[in-house]
Amino acid sequence: MKYLHITASFSTYGCLRNAVQNNLLEGEAFCMNEIPGIGPLQEMNGRTEFWKKINESEFFSDLEHDGKETHNYFSAEANWIELNQRLKDPDLYAVLWIGNTNNDYVFLRMCCHYINDTKDISFVQIPFEWEHAAVEYYPPEILAPMIKEAVVIPADENSRLGGEFLSIASNPGQLRELNDQGEMQFLKIDHYDQLILNNCSMEWKNIIKVITDTLDDYYKPKKNRNYILFYQFCFFRIGVLIKARMLEKRERENRIEIRLSN
Repeated sequence: MKYLHITASFSTYGCLRNAVQNNLLEGEAFCMNEIPGIGPLQEMNGRTEFWKKINESEFFSDLEHDGKETHNYFSAEANWIELNQRLKDPDLYAVLWIGNTNNDYVFLRMCCHYINDTKDISFVQIPFEWEHAAVEYYPPEILAPMIKEAVVIPADENSRLGGEFLSIASNPGQLRELNDQGEMQFLKIDHYDQLILNNCSMEWKNIIKVITDTLDDYYKPKKNRNYILFYQFCFFRIGVLIKARMLEKRERENRIEIRLSN
C-alpha cells in the first residue's frame, strides 16, 4: 500500500518529506500549502482572487515556489482537482496530518468537503500541547511513529465535518481563530489593523520592523493556537491602511518606511 501524507502547511510538509527521505515514513508527502484560517472559502474563484491580491501587494512580490511541491496561490481550485486526481489510485492510502491550530481545524473539515467521498480518508491527530499546537514543531523522528495512530474517518463523521466546513465558509468573518476552549471565532478581515497601527508612530520606521514588531505582539504574549498574521498578510493590510490614508510611506536608501498620517 502507498501512503500519501497530506498537510495544509508547507512547514509540516517539510517535516513529513524529511521523514520520508530518511525512511521514517513510507510513501510521499503532499502539500496543499493552504491557510484556511484566512480569506473567503465559499467558492474557489473568490479565494484565488483573495490570494492574488495578497501576493501582488505593492510591497510584496510573489513567493518563489518550488514546482508542484507548493501551493499555486493563483488557482485554489486546481489544488483540490490535483489531489482528487491523485486519490483515484485505488492503492493510495490518504492520511491527513492534523495539529491543533485554527488552520488545521478548518483544513480537516475542508478535506471532508472537497475530497471525493468515494475515497476513505484517515487522519493523524497530533497530541495537543500549547507549546506545540502546530505539527511542524515536532521533529521527524517524533512525528513519524504517530502514523500508527492514524484512524479512518467514518462516513457519517466525514459528512458531519464536511457540513461544518460549509457552515464555517458561510460566515462573513474571514479571519478564523480558536479560543481557549477550542471553539471557532470569526473576525473581520481588518481586525488586526489596529495592532499594526500600534507599532507605528509619527516617526518614520522601516516597514519590516513594523511587521516584525506586530508579529511579536501577536504571537509572544500567549501560547497561541492561531496562525493568522504572517508577513504577506501584514504587507497587504499596510497597503490598505496607506490607501485609507491612515499610514504614509516613503522610500529611502532602498527601503520602505511608514508612519502614522498627520
